[in-house]
Amino acid sequence: MAEPFASAMTLAIDYLRGCGHRRIMLATSSDYLEVPAYRRIENWFEYARSEKYLDRKMEYLIPLGHEHGNLKHLREVLLPALKRCPSDATALICMNHAILMAALSAAWHLKIKIPEDLSLVVIGDTILSDFSQPPITGISVNLEQHMELAMQAIMGHEQHLEPVSKPQLVTPELVRRASVKNLYDHR
Repeated sequence: MAEPFASAMTLAIDYLRGCGHRRIMLATSSDYLEVPAYRRIENWFEYARSEKYLDRKMEYLIPLGHEHGNLKHLREVLLPALKRCPSDATALICMNHAILMAALSAAWHLKIKIPEDLSLVVIGDTILSDFSQPPITGISVNLEQHMELAMQAIMGHEQHLEPVSKPQLVTPELVRRASVKNLYDHR
C-alpha cells in the first residue's frame, strides 16, 4: 500500500474513522474502476476490507460514469445516489474537485447539510476546498513536491546524470477544514 493513491485513501479513511464515521461512501468516475491502469481502486477495496475499513464491497461506492468534466451529469448521478444512500452512511469521499462540486450541489438540492448530515473529504487540495461553504477537508497530494521531483529527474536526464534507481514517493497530507463532523463530539 505504498503508492500515493492508496496512502491518500488510507489517510482519508483513518481520519473519518477517527471522527466516528463507520459507513463511508466513495464517489468516483468509472475510469477508476474499469481502466486497467487504475485497477488500484479495486486493490484498495481489497485492502480496506482486509483492514476492516469496509465490510461490504460495492454498497457504498457511487460510480459516476465517464463524463469527468460535466458537472451537471455528475450532479444528476449523485442526486439519486445520495437520496437512496444507506441511512448509516455518514461520510463521502470525492475522488476529485469536479465530483466534490457536484456532490455539494446535489446535497444542497436534497437539503443535506454538510457536515451535520454528511461529512465530505476530497482527494486533492485546491483553493476551491478553502473557499467552499463549508470549507472542505482534503488530502493534499503535495503537487509542488511532485513537480520538483519531476523537474529534478528531467534535469538529471538532460545532464546525463545517473537515473534515480527507485521511485520517490511523496506522502499525502490531511488538510482539516469544517466539512467533517466529529461524531464523538457530544457538545
